[in-house]
Amino acid sequence: MRTISLIVFILFSISACKKEKELIEVDLPEPNQKDEVVYPNPNEVNTSDGPFKMKGLKYQYNDLEPFI
Repeated sequence: MRTISLIVFILFSISACKKEKELIEVDLPEPNQKDEVVYPNPNEVNTSDGPFKMKGLKYQYNDLEPFI
């Protein structure tokens, strides 16, 4: 039984190696529009009162973007 399963395994592996791989090249379309995010001024953002108070930011939300 062991030899039969070994022979079957070898036959399947040999037949699998003979198949050619079909590679199809696909062109992806360029994005038509670049999404631009508009951030609000941090001083204008209001939240409901909670148990904690935070100091306001001294800079805009997107000022750190060149460093990220």
